[in-house]
Amino acid sequence: DEQRSNYQLMKEGKPSSITDDRIRQLESIGFEWSNDDVLFKVAKGRQTLKEMWNARFQELEAYKAKHGHCNVPTTSGTLGKWVNAQRDRYRLSKE
Repeated sequence: DEQRSNYQLMKEGKPSSITDDRIRQLESIGFEWSNDDVLFKVAKGRQTLKEMWNARFQELEAYKAKHGHCNVPTTSGTLGKWVNAQRDRYRLSKE
């Protein structure tokens, strides 16, 4: 997913860590750039990316209901890593 995000940023002319060489390497092995939830299925439980995102969002809502905030520590398992990734993507989109 990080490669797709960086590819999209590059296509929009925004700073990105992906290079033309990395794009060629990924495409040479059949990497798909589209995040189309109908076509792109994640092997884990056959959930789409949208379903996985929505599941994490629901976890975050429950976390906020319990703790009163959304400052999930990055060391707090999958949810913490997901929250950190959302913040990283937001920052990259603003550069």
